[in-house]
Amino acid sequence: MLGFTRHRTHTVIGKLLKMEQSAHNVGMVGLFITISPPCRFHAVSPWFDGSTPQQAHAFLRAFWQKASRTVSAARIQWTGMKLAEPHRDGTPHWHVIVWTFPASVDTIRSTLRNTLRDVCPDDRCLTVTELQRGDVAMYAAKYLSSTNTPLPLLASWLTAMKISVVTFFGILAGRVA
Repeated sequence: MLGFTRHRTHTVIGKLLKMEQSAHNVGMVGLFITISPPCRFHAVSPWFDGSTPQQAHAFLRAFWQKASRTVSAARIQWTGMKLAEPHRDGTPHWHVIVWTFPASVDTIRSTLRNTLRDVCPDDRCLTVTELQRGDVAMYAAKYLSSTNTPLPLLASWLTAMKISVVTFFGILAGRVA
């Protein structure tokens, strides 16, 4: 993605692989989550309400904060990386790689779904896939190194939206074993 030089891509993938190894060493499992704003944020939708990409990103941030508070209140440990990327209409969506303990997977999945349920009742805004060991590098490489958006357009989009492409979070984000 934008400005993701080969070196930066390798650095991010390297950190993710170390996080994955650390997570597996303590018995965590991986999830790949895609979160999209509801159709009202998408200019190509008949239900588009005139929202800007910044408003869509604010929606994603508010959703993530609410879901994270619920997960934290349940004393669930999780860690991972969020990756922002534009839809073809410029509306941001997120890909999130999460590691957590197996007993927490259903709680995380239901927390995310329930948090979105009021604005996206048919679950089109959320997909959650369980990762097999080693899948992290494949998913990260796919989303960091390829996009359908030409790089100059993507650079302009990220600059104008003031969106961070990659954000690490959780208990393993600051350290890697």
